[in-house]
Amino acid sequence: MVAWLATIVRTRALDLLRAQKRRARVLDEATAMSAEGSAPALSSGSPAPDEGVEAAEAQVQVREAMGRLPVAQRHVLELAYFGGLSQSEIAERLSEPLGTVKTRMRAGMEKLRTTLRPFMEQPS
Repeated sequence: MVAWLATIVRTRALDLLRAQKRRARVLDEATAMSAEGSAPALSSGSPAPDEGVEAAEAQVQVREAMGRLPVAQRHVLELAYFGGLSQSEIAERLSEPLGTVKTRMRAGMEKLRTTLRPFMEQPS
């Protein structure tokens, strides 16, 4: 369950980064459109509107859950899932014992699981 939740958190973070890149691209296209006077072509690879809304809602929930974590726990999780660092690399970077990093990660993941559980359960 912890691994699954970690994957969800990482996926949502990557979604956020991709969304930021898309926004920048749309802004560039809009700027080009106003300069050229024509509308840019719509991409057929865009997600469906309802998928975008669901993803945005999930991102908000994950962001809020991460914000409720103690700073030390949030920091190690961000380094692991957003920075791509291993627990050993995190321990080295923070000059903390490996056991401390592992404990913080586990505690943070448990808190995230508890906080996000209502959003993960499928309605019957």
